[in-house]
Amino acid sequence: QEPCAFAFRRFTDLGLAKSVTFIDEGQVEMTAAQHKARGVLYVTQASNMSRNHAPIASIKEKFMEAMSRFSAGKGNDKDLLDKCKKHLEAVTQKHNIMHFAKEKFLVGGSYNLEGRFAEVLHFEQNASKFFSQFLCDSFLAEEVHAVRKLVDEIMDGTPYENHFKDVCKTIRTLEPLGQTV
Repeated sequence: QEPCAFAFRRFTDLGLAKSVTFIDEGQVEMTAAQHKARGVLYVTQASNMSRNHAPIASIKEKFMEAMSRFSAGKGNDKDLLDKCKKHLEAVTQKHNIMHFAKEKFLVGGSYNLEGRFAEVLHFEQNASKFFSQFLCDSFLAEEVHAVRKLVDEIMDGTPYENHFKDVCKTIRTLEPLGQTV
């Protein structure tokens, strides 16, 4: 009897089993497919929240809800879980890049890079890391497009423009069709 208790405890710890306080024969648990569908809905909601500039904490919370739906105890879909984690990372990095640009470069309604060489290097490193991680993922096209447009906008008319113009041109050609505006 002890090995069964250990096994049940282990399954419970892994989220593969749960204790119930009562059994209602009319109540039906959600299937794995239903959990996945709900998770996909949450990812879609989180993407819409990001597009509408909702607070980043709310967006992260919605992605976390989605991830719980893809976990082994519910939807049991590692591919969707990994894709959701990557999407959350892209949205978080995009938020951080945009926040950094606004905080360091935005002065009086326009971007000013004068005397901010160290910040420009930091910005370039973060943007480069972002593009190398997320550029070729069609699910993240909106995030890539937004960051590329930001880089274009910030560097336009500055001494850094020539360097970044080529980078942005390359990124623009790799963006999925319909996102090249």
